[in-house]
Amino acid sequence: MTYDSTLKYLVEKYPQAFTRWLFNQQPAEDIEIINTELSTEPMKNEE
Repeated sequence: MTYDSTLKYLVEKYPQAFTRWLFNQQPAEDIEIINTELSTEPMKNEE
């Protein structure tokens, strides 16, 4: 397991605790996880 996937797992599983640790303050009640992964398919130039 890479560092990136480990971090992603922890943030998705425990968003409140991660936010509290990162910013050293109590986070908002509702935290929405947004998928920001890039597509692995190459872009095709349609001319």
